[in-house]
Amino acid sequence: MWAIIAFIIGIFAPRLVSIYLYFFTSWFSGAFHTKGWPILGFLFMPRTMLWYSVVATWWGGHWGLLQYILLAVAILSDLGVGKSTYKRKPYGYL
Repeated sequence: MWAIIAFIIGIFAPRLVSIYLYFFTSWFSGAFHTKGWPILGFLFMPRTMLWYSVVATWWGGHWGLLQYILLAVAILSDLGVGKSTYKRKPYGYL
């Protein structure tokens, strides 16, 4: 049950979940062998880092089609693809 709650929170606040997992669990010890990658992932691509650690922990590092598709979703989400940059001008302006 806690995994589902952490997953839902991780979608909206991945850095918060990363901090919790790093300090209160041994979640990242099996996924990363150095301290550098989790720190870089935390700063630049938190959802991708969390997804990579999920694959390393739950699937033993086996990458199948589902894992690659969700990796692409995580990367696109971290890069901000889908966020609209179009701003509507107020009525009356040209």
